[in-house]
Amino acid sequence: LLKTDQDNGLILRDGYTPPADLDAICQRFSGALRDFGYPECPGHIMLSNPQWCKSASEFGHMARLWLIMPDGDSLMNLAIFMDAHTVCGDARLLEEVQRSLMTLATDNDAMLSRYAAAIDSFGSSTGWWNRLLGLGEGEQQLNLKKEGIFPLVHGVRSLALAHRLTEVSTTGRIAALVAEGQLSSDMAADLTDSLYFFMGLKLKAGLAELETGKPVTGAVNVARLSSLDRDLLKDTLGVVKRFKILLRLRFHLENLG
Repeated sequence: LLKTDQDNGLILRDGYTPPADLDAICQRFSGALRDFGYPECPGHIMLSNPQWCKSASEFGHMARLWLIMPDGDSLMNLAIFMDAHTVCGDARLLEEVQRSLMTLATDNDAMLSRYAAAIDSFGSSTGWWNRLLGLGEGEQQLNLKKEGIFPLVHGVRSLALAHRLTEVSTTGRIAALVAEGQLSSDMAADLTDSLYFFMGLKLKAGLAELETGKPVTGAVNVARLSSLDRDLLKDTLGVVKRFKILLRLRFHLENLG
């Protein structure tokens, strides 16, 4: 098991008057998770950050700004928010904000395209795919999240948003897209298998780093992979490559400036 960093927030009902020491309560909450072994979020997406502790209307306003005036940080914040699920309290507070965002996004093709364009935030896996085929040389450390997991997960997230699907897990979204006739069963199977492979490989690499006292980087040394894992990595990066072509056509990403 690799512990992920904290990603949490607090939505307050409009009109509710919180206790005077709410900030101290939120600080203690984040501190308790840290003491349990869950690292603080590098982007400070935690209750202890006032940006992630707001009323429902304030959250709605902030999230609409992320969508309307996107940059690198706002697109990531929006992606995280759209993946959020309620762990306690009134689930309708989160659902209503997410629903209004979904309506706003799906009524504007340009917004959807900008959202989906984040699949290229970290470059392209094409170079790595070619290198694994022996067509190039260079860096042997491949960041699995940047090259494989993120474009796959965010691509599925973008398709789900475009079709107003409410599932928040990647596999749940893939199944819903197939049920809606928006994704072929073959592509769905390839995406699911690829995601599980990426996650398994990331887990093995991370545990190996921990055993040697190194920080977990999310990267894998391709030169040290078995021939079987190298072959599977070729296949999975190939799936990501094909999926990104599908997404560029679906969202007309070639027309973005």
